[in-house]
Amino acid sequence: MVDGEPDAQETSGAVRLMSIHKAKGLEFPMVILAGLHRNADPRGTSIWVEHDWLTDCLGMRLGPYYSLEGVFLEAKMNARQEAEKIRLLYVAMTRAQRRLVLSGGLPTTSGSTPKGLLGIIVRGLNIDPDLLNPSEPESLHQTWSIGETTVALDVVTASAEKRFDSQHTPQPWQTFEDDQRENQAQWIERAKRMEAGYSWPLFVTPTSMETMESHDSMRGKRKTTASIQPSMTRSASPQSRDRQALIGTLAHRVLQTWNFQEKPEKLPDRIGEICARGISADWEDQRTDLVHELQEMFHAFVRTVPYAILRQAEIIGKEVPITVPWHRRGTVATSVGQVTPAVLHGVIDVVYRWEGQIWVADYKTNVVSSDSPDIMNRLVANYRGQAIAYRQALTGVFADTPVRAHVIFLRNGSSIEV
Repeated sequence: MVDGEPDAQETSGAVRLMSIHKAKGLEFPMVILAGLHRNADPRGTSIWVEHDWLTDCLGMRLGPYYSLEGVFLEAKMNARQEAEKIRLLYVAMTRAQRRLVLSGGLPTTSGSTPKGLLGIIVRGLNIDPDLLNPSEPESLHQTWSIGETTVALDVVTASAEKRFDSQHTPQPWQTFEDDQRENQAQWIERAKRMEAGYSWPLFVTPTSMETMESHDSMRGKRKTTASIQPSMTRSASPQSRDRQALIGTLAHRVLQTWNFQEKPEKLPDRIGEICARGISADWEDQRTDLVHELQEMFHAFVRTVPYAILRQAEIIGKEVPITVPWHRRGTVATSVGQVTPAVLHGVIDVVYRWEGQIWVADYKTNVVSSDSPDIMNRLVANYRGQAIAYRQALTGVFADTPVRAHVIFLRNGSSIEV
């Protein structure tokens, strides 16, 4: 037996005995995890008071008696401990390079499921508890295939163990040959997947998502921005793009504070108030033009069908923030057929109820060159992923009400459902 950090040449063939925590970062040709049944039923403290900072819940236990909060906290602590056991077991099992042996004692009651780490393994392999207690006094041997790996299960009874001890003969130590070359291609592929995963952000916004999806569609496809006037394309000057971004910001602020029940004649005054606070000194020379462009935009918008619907609908919320899981299929995992997970956080412009349905609307101030349905549909394709994410987020809130989403173009009043 060798403990600590021995010299490899002096201890060739030695067995190293260490804890799981001490084995972190190390690898061995063969690893034996023994005594996995131990601490299967630890006797915890029967009297305790706990406070959960996340839920601000205070619970207590006095022997067999719990407060209502105590029942919740014990279930939460048990789930947390179970998750920690799984992480610990993962660390232990991944120390083996070639062979892993898992050993533990079984409960004496027929049909009982092992507890602790051994129980986690049995449940993970979906092993029938009855197989672990063979009726015959002989040992049980069975194998499972998990991917390309074969897992062998051996249940050794007391009688078989005695014969095993008398028949066993030690085998000479065999030097472990590194098989890194054989697995080199697999490791190279894993490294590529890891680098590709790191190249994509964990948190995305609708704007960044549109940029990524536009990048994916560039190969062999016509850009959807071809239908937008030059002032909105990537070839436009930075000042022109900044101006359109400012117009979009001001228009959203107007609609955020606007009561659709008000008379449209009051809109110019509201636009003036928003521009007075929202236009910085850097744009002072273009203030008059910016105000005039916004007034023309809303002068046209208030005469459209989408605006008439908003006046009659029940407005549930404006500028509603959301954070939802997002899975996009793209260039990162195309080679392995997987999706790239992320967290999408954004703001829904307006949520309203109309004719028994929930609607998600997103305002756009794009300058489009035509009202052609084909052109508008190609333009909406840029926002399809965003609208789907918003709709999915509200579907979880309004479980009993259909949720639909559409894009409203303020300049021409077009409304296209996504």
